[in-house]
Amino acid sequence: MLAMRKLLLLLLMAAAQTAFAQDQTTIKKDFEAIVLKTSQNKIDEVLDMTYPRLFELMPKAQMSAMATGMMTGMGMKTIYEEAPLNLKMSKIEKVGAAQICLAAYDQRMRMEFTQPAMMEMMLKTPIAGKTVDKVDDKTIRIKGRDYLLAIKDAHTKNTWKYLRYDDDSATLNEKVLAKEIIAKANQLKTTF
Repeated sequence: MLAMRKLLLLLLMAAAQTAFAQDQTTIKKDFEAIVLKTSQNKIDEVLDMTYPRLFELMPKAQMSAMATGMMTGMGMKTIYEEAPLNLKMSKIEKVGAAQICLAAYDQRMRMEFTQPAMMEMMLKTPIAGKTVDKVDDKTIRIKGRDYLLAIKDAHTKNTWKYLRYDDDSATLNEKVLAKEIIAKANQLKTTF
């Protein structure tokens, strides 16, 4: 009887490890898809993968319009440059009833401006964790490390959804994430 219990326990542990490995694979593919879809300006497809609590603060349609405007409006055009992602992922962590995984990746983009004053304003505006360089009279390049947080919880119907986790997203994230998740994600961020 004891041998049967040990065997059952070993089988349960093996099943749990297999599930975690499958989740890691899913998260990695999703992270790569989000980065690619963002670079292709497929904003609505990225929003379909976004943590749903974010839409409690701003409706999805409004968020889509705003993001599209930021990519191609206001006298500027954003172009994501192909570069190695150097993707690094944390292990999946259980936080209360939720599971999270944080990823860090490198990103480069160019912003082309039609108005020199707008470009000068961007050059003077510090962006946490990023370098901003002037390429020519109409273009700047922004490079740096970005972060995405994968979350699986009751709000996602137990599927993986994603949220930007850069420093400039902190205020927004505090409105939609539990304090325990923020604390764990911030801890994971220091490991990259």
